[in-house]
Amino acid sequence: SYEMKVPEEIIKETNLIFNDKALQCAASGDYDKSVTLLNKAIQAEISLNKANKMAESVLTSMTAGDAGASLGLVSSRPDGYNETNGHGLGSLEMVDYRFLVNRGDCLRAQHKYGLALIDYDAAMASLKIRKLGASSGVEGARRQWNVATRLSLTHYLVACDYFNENAYEDAERQLCLAVDYN
Repeated sequence: SYEMKVPEEIIKETNLIFNDKALQCAASGDYDKSVTLLNKAIQAEISLNKANKMAESVLTSMTAGDAGASLGLVSSRPDGYNETNGHGLGSLEMVDYRFLVNRGDCLRAQHKYGLALIDYDAAMASLKIRKLGASSGVEGARRQWNVATRLSLTHYLVACDYFNENAYEDAERQLCLAVDYN
């Protein structure tokens, strides 16, 4: 059977269209639809990254030897990072940070703070791994600040919920995290 491969540029453009449409839905208060559209963009990014990793892995194992690759000693990234020695966010950290921030905003608006924090953490990791954060200059610092303030706000909202449930120690822990990010 013949499998047609969609060019990477078309996938990326489609993801940007999903993102734009998701922002329109979020602006009108349709957060469920917005999250669904962003899920499509994020899943497409993950699939694209996995396909690229597989292609890099084949090339790496051909050049570095099958034994090293099968033992996990060969990384397809120049900095030696791979999913097993990362910080547990898996493939989300290789997704365009904007999709994660936008989905996190929608989830936060739906009071799904835990899921929003996961997306914001992954967005922050994506910025750092792709070297788009503060280390890349003023624009990068602004991007990182935008994600950090969302993390701070969300931790504050979680603290408010804990406080209202009389879970004061948990509230304090969340407030400390909020301050750390701000």
